[in-house]
Amino acid sequence: MARPGITQEQVNDACEALTLQGKTPTVVSVRTHLGGGSPNNVTKWLSAWKSQHAGLRQEALPPLPEAVEAAIRQVWGVAWKTAQTALEAERDALKKLREEVERERTEMLAEIARLDDALEDAQEQRRAGAEALDTERRAHEQARAHAREIQAVAEERARRLATLEQDGREAQRQTNALSACNGQREAELTRAHADLERARTLIGELRQAQGRPPAEAQRAQAELESSRNHAKEAKSIADLAGKKVQRLERTLEEERQARANAERSMNELRIEVVTLRERAAQTDELRAMVQILKQPPGVALTDRVPH
Repeated sequence: MARPGITQEQVNDACEALTLQGKTPTVVSVRTHLGGGSPNNVTKWLSAWKSQHAGLRQEALPPLPEAVEAAIRQVWGVAWKTAQTALEAERDALKKLREEVERERTEMLAEIARLDDALEDAQEQRRAGAEALDTERRAHEQARAHAREIQAVAEERARRLATLEQDGREAQRQTNALSACNGQREAELTRAHADLERARTLIGELRQAQGRPPAEAQRAQAELESSRNHAKEAKSIADLAGKKVQRLERTLEEERQARANAERSMNELRIEVVTLRERAAQTDELRAMVQILKQPPGVALTDRVPH
């Protein structure tokens, strides 16, 4: 805030002091000399001092001679032309500078627009890459869950296959045992047939021996009954063995069919596992591509492409 109370006398004294120092009194120099003051008051008192001293200088100075005035006019004309020439040069330089600044401004605005577009493209690529990564992550999680389910099914089928193979081996063992038993029964049946033939022979002999003593006839009758009993027993055992063999053969056929189905299922599982591995490899490739898209746009292309 300007210091109040400045007077005309103070301004006059300051102007006189500045003039004695060879300086031109101005509002700034007067306020500096006085150490402050209202600019409006200083301007008013300074104008009054200049008006007073201008009149004094005009009264004190004699009129210029015509020769001096002509010389001054000639010097002023040369100085004015020189100043006009310099001014025109400065105007041309300023015009060129303005054109250069305008050109640089246009180029800068175009570069800013290009960078904005590149930034928007990079952000869009980053969003698309993030969406693709999220989609692939969900697909990978689903594939892993499906793989776990398939693995559980494969393990269950493997256990079933092992059980079926064990049952098949047990059935084969029983079949072999039954085959051996059947062989024994066939041998017994053969013996029974032989006994039957012998009984028939004895019957013939018995008929022929009807006129023989009673003791010999009873012996032949007893042998005949024994042969008949052996034949019946052998036939019963052979029938039971045949039925059991048929049941075991049906069981073995069912086991073979189940084993074939299990092998087909295992082949299908192997194919599914190979497919899942291929999908996992594709997932890794997509993840690498997404990581490339997430890198800043300034990275060189050769640095962003994996080798």
